Amino acid sequence: MTQKEVRANQKGFYKDRLIQENEVFLVPKGETALWFDDVAVAPVDTSTPTGGTQGSGDSDPDDKPPVYSRMNKAELTLEAAKAGIELTGNETNAQIVELLTAKNSQK
Repeated sequence: MTQKEVRANQKGFYKDRLIQENEVFLVPKGETALWFDDVAVAPVDTSTPTGGTQGSGDSDPDDKPPVYSRMNKAELTLEAAKAGIELTGNETNAQIVELLTAKNSQK
């Protein structure tokens, strides 16, 4: 199977090994997790079938929530601030996504 380079955005375990934040390592292509990001980001398809703004945290005209799973920690933190969610800075990406999803379901 083809492998890809990823960078840890926080500590995590991969194949019984502790990976440190910012460490670059290889995973099978197609594997994803909230605690690492692709080093070589695939080109973004500029066509957006729903008419939304792909890749940004903005909602599309149909008022669908943004795709949090594709955002890095900085983008998630910005979305949380826009939503009025106060963060301590110790939250993981998954925790921020959970907070944003809960906030959006209240609307």
